[in-house]
Amino acid sequence: MGGALLKGWIASGRFASIHVVEPVPADSLKMLAGEKRIALHPEFDAAIPAPIVIVIAVKPQVLK
Repeated sequence: MGGALLKGWIASGRFASIHVVEPVPADSLKMLAGEKRIALHPEFDAAIPAPIVIVIAVKPQVLK
């Protein structure tokens, strides 16, 4: 679900920047970061600009 949302936001072109916090990113996220379509971060820290919106996408099976 998070990946689908991300692809839609990128395709819309409505956002100046998209920052993704993912400690263990999938190859697809690494590819988007390599293409400079997103900024990929291993953790949420002060280096990330103050967000206007935060979306939390968690796979239910990850919650234990």
